[in-house]
Amino acid sequence: MRLSLRKQLLLLGLVTLVLPLAGWQFVRGLEGHLRDGQAAALTDSAEVLSRVIAAEKPLLPRPGPLFFTADSRAPFRLDGNGDDWAALRGQQQCFTADVVADESPARLCVLLARYGGALHLLADVDDATVVREPRRGDALRLLIDDGGVRAYRFSSQEGRLGMVAEDEHPLPAIRGEWAERDGGYRVELRFPPGWQARRIGIEALDRTSVDGNAIRIGSAPDRLGGLWPLAQRDDDLGRRIGRLVPPGLHVRLLSLDGWVLADAGKLAQVRGGPLPEWRRWLYDLLVGETPEAPVVAMPDRLLNDEVARVAGGDAMASATHAEPGLQLRLSAVVPLRAGAETVALLSVERRSEAAYLAQRALSGLLGLTLLAMLAVGGVLLAYASWLALRLRRLGRAVDAAMIGDGQRRTRFVESGARDEVGDLSRRFARLLDEVDGYTDYLRSLAGKLSHELHTPLAVVRTSLENLEAQSLPAEAEPYVGRARDGATRLAAIVRAMSEATRVERAIAGADAEDFELRELVNGCADGYRPLLGARKLELLLPSQPLPFTGAPELLAQALDKLVDNARDFCPAEGWIAIALGPAERGDGIEIAVANQGTTLNPEISQRLFDSLVSHRDRAPCGGDAPHLGLGLYIVRLVAELHRGEVIARDLPNRDGVEFRLRLRGMDRTGDSTTA
Repeated sequence: MRLSLRKQLLLLGLVTLVLPLAGWQFVRGLEGHLRDGQAAALTDSAEVLSRVIAAEKPLLPRPGPLFFTADSRAPFRLDGNGDDWAALRGQQQCFTADVVADESPARLCVLLARYGGALHLLADVDDATVVREPRRGDALRLLIDDGGVRAYRFSSQEGRLGMVAEDEHPLPAIRGEWAERDGGYRVELRFPPGWQARRIGIEALDRTSVDGNAIRIGSAPDRLGGLWPLAQRDDDLGRRIGRLVPPGLHVRLLSLDGWVLADAGKLAQVRGGPLPEWRRWLYDLLVGETPEAPVVAMPDRLLNDEVARVAGGDAMASATHAEPGLQLRLSAVVPLRAGAETVALLSVERRSEAAYLAQRALSGLLGLTLLAMLAVGGVLLAYASWLALRLRRLGRAVDAAMIGDGQRRTRFVESGARDEVGDLSRRFARLLDEVDGYTDYLRSLAGKLSHELHTPLAVVRTSLENLEAQSLPAEAEPYVGRARDGATRLAAIVRAMSEATRVERAIAGADAEDFELRELVNGCADGYRPLLGARKLELLLPSQPLPFTGAPELLAQALDKLVDNARDFCPAEGWIAIALGPAERGDGIEIAVANQGTTLNPEISQRLFDSLVSHRDRAPCGGDAPHLGLGLYIVRLVAELHRGEVIARDLPNRDGVEFRLRLRGMDRTGDSTTA
């Protein structure tokens, strides 16, 4: 694939893309280091704050699992339907059976909430085997510690909720509803207002038959630790913690399973508001998108990988796009210890403008890089255009200084620039001077040889004549005859070389004159007919006179050479055609000479009109005259003198060759420079 200098330099200019790539990597690293540094600082602050809170013993929750009680803003209808619990569905605590009797595992989900000072409970049980019998069927079992542990059993009694105290204590004023559903049942309970319980335990008894054993699903209240304390968000605890929290931080005290027991503080606003979609996309593409914060469907519980890992004792920090725009939310979760035991978790959050600063830096980098690339590209394009112009001028100067055969047309003007192109121009000038001198030497070589060979050739011929006058042995006579024939051929070569030299000098000094070209061609054709023998000569001339400016003697000689060449290659019974008329393309006239015979040799067809190049292996007509390849060379010189050219081609549909002279005419001054 050929590429111009401008394209090459533009491709080279793409190397400048290394600059924005390096800047992009720098901005990415800067944003990452800044974010990591802020996250590490936040983690340190969280650990310091956890130690301060841990020093306040009353603030610490009891370790272990718990039942979280949410605050409801709407009342509950005791219908067992559960629709009015929809807003709290994400906070339910679920238990599954360890042993399953069928393919559908039993499952118990519990929701606790307070409204109007009364505690409400919704138990949703998946039970594929329906055994509804008050004492030996499916049931919900509840253990309550309100100063003493009491156990209650809730079951279906003819479709209604039945409650039995297992220890025969008086039944409290608990109201509720049992509701059947596909694949299970729901139990909804309301405890008396003001009733307080320290701990509760809950389990579902799933029986496959009346006499079968029950599968227990729940907190295993009959076992050690099966009663879990009730916990809820404590606003008073939040206010007490808030006194310890620095401005701009949001702190949440979490249980080990992620329930929010208290929160304090407020996030401070930082720079980095909403961005256009394309700028946000570009920022995420180049810098690397920071993970979005997980959707918290439970405002009273925080469940993510950080909480699960920190509950094991390791502090964690992360950065997320929790809000629109470029505001990062940094969060750190650290364990809160009482001695060596982790009793709770502390989540600390703050907003960061690291992404905003990175986006500003990236925007500035891209803008400056774009301007720099446009400037560099413009400079490279201008330089490539200037360099290409200089090289084109150098090429045109070389073409203008040479004709086609190594002859100098005009003087080559070398460049004075002190660079590689100037050095190349000066080397071209020296090369053309050497070629010009060598061409002049070759051009005069034929004349010099013909002049120098006359005397030794005369000596050879005289010696041969004297030798023939002597009585020679019979066996010597063939050798003398061969020497005489060779001398004769050598004399013919010398004459041809002398004639070529004479013609070249005549062409160089020819003067232009006005004449009628039609009459010249017609007169030459009349002289050719006796020389062609049995060959047929066809002459195609215009009906009107054709005035022309040139050298008639040289044109007649060129026509002689073309007809002589056609005769040599034309069969004895063949035809030769001469045509004269306006040029097919452009201005000027054309003289065409065609003959029947062999076609051109493609190996030398492009060099037919060079000096000492011949298409003949021998004279086709049987003569012994040597062919030096000077005839067509003289034809070319005559054509160039008349500001034209000569071409040779095979006839398209006939066996033969056509030579066509395209001439524009000579200037009055005799200048033969081509147009």
